[in-house]
Amino acid sequence: MGPITRELANLGLPFDPPGGEAIRDEPVIRGAYSILRIVRDQTTNAPDYVAHRTVLALLHGIGVGTSKAIGDLCAANNHNFHNLFYVAALPHWITGRSVAAVTRVRSIVQQVAGWTLQDTIGARTGDIAQLLSMFVFAGSSQIAEPMMKLVNVRFWMQCGSGLASRTKAPGLDKKGFEF
Repeated sequence: MGPITRELANLGLPFDPPGGEAIRDEPVIRGAYSILRIVRDQTTNAPDYVAHRTVLALLHGIGVGTSKAIGDLCAANNHNFHNLFYVAALPHWITGRSVAAVTRVRSIVQQVAGWTLQDTIGARTGDIAQLLSMFVFAGSSQIAEPMMKLVNVRFWMQCGSGLASRTKAPGLDKKGFEF
C-alpha cells in the first residue's frame, strides 16, 4: 500500500483505490511531464535522457521501434543521444523517418528553452497544450478536443504518484478529464 493510501487509511478517510491504468500512464500526461522534465534538464544542466526518449516515442507516427533505431544509430556512430537534440546540425547518418522525429523533439526543446522552474503550470498550460497538439499528437486521434487539461497533471503531481483515484478528483470524470 502506497504512502498516500496508507495515510488515508490511518486518518479513517474513505477512498477508492484506482482501478485499471494509472493516470500517469496516459500519453498526454507522460508527454506533459516529459516536457517539464526537459525544462528541468535545461535549467539544471543535468541531462535527462529518459525525458527525451519518452517524447520521441510518444510522437504520432513514431514508436518504440523508431526510438530504439535512433538510439542504436547514436551508439553505432559514437554520438551522445541527448546531444542529438541540441547540436546545430543533424548528423548525416540520421535519415528518413528519424530526421522528422528528431526534428520534432528539437522543436520542443527549442520552444521550452526560455522556460524556468519558477514558471507555474497555470502560466504554461497553453504552451504545453500547444506543444503536445503540434508536435506530439499532431494528426492523431489519440488526443481530441477538449484536450486533457494540466489541472489533471497538477492533481497527479500533488498526490506524489498515480495512486489517487481519478474518479474522486474534484472536477474530473472517470477518464481523468476535467468537466
